[in-house]
Amino acid sequence: MGKLRIKQRVSIGHRYVQRKVIFRQWMFFIMFLVMMSISLYDLNKRYILPLEIGIGLLVGGTVGFIGQRIFNLFWNEEKQQIEAKRDLIGVVILILYLSFSFSRRWIFGHWIQGQKLSAFCFTTVAGAMTGRFVTTRMQIRAILEKQGIILRSRTKRLKAD
Repeated sequence: MGKLRIKQRVSIGHRYVQRKVIFRQWMFFIMFLVMMSISLYDLNKRYILPLEIGIGLLVGGTVGFIGQRIFNLFWNEEKQQIEAKRDLIGVVILILYLSFSFSRRWIFGHWIQGQKLSAFCFTTVAGAMTGRFVTTRMQIRAILEKQGIILRSRTKRLKAD
C-alpha cells in the first residue's frame, strides 16, 4: 500500500509540475542534506552549540521563506502544468537574498568569530534551503488543490465542514 501511494505522488508531480521546478526542489533538498551534515559534524566537534544551530535554522528558514518569492509559481492552462517565473518583486527579493548570502559572514561576524562563524553560516544555509523547499511544496500543493488534482488534507476538510 505504501509503495502505491509513493508511486501515485511521483506520477502526479512529474505530470503536473514543470521539470525545472522539480529539479529545483531536489537541489534544495540535497543542499539541505549537505549543509546539515556539515553542521552536525561541527556540533559533534563542539564548534557550535545546539541552540546556535536552532537559531541558525530559524534565521535561515525565515530568509528561505521570504526568498521563495523570487519565483512566482502559477498554473499554465495550456500545458496543464505548474510553472515558475520571475516578476519585478521576485527580482528585487533575489537581489536582497543574494546580498544577504554574500554578506552573512560580515553580518554574523559582529557576534560570532572563527570556526563557530563558519558552522553558523552552514546552518543558516541549511535553514534557507529548508524554508525554500517547504514554501515551494506548500505552493505546489495549494495550486494542485485549487485545480482539483489532489484533495485537500483531511484536517482542512474537517475545518471546512
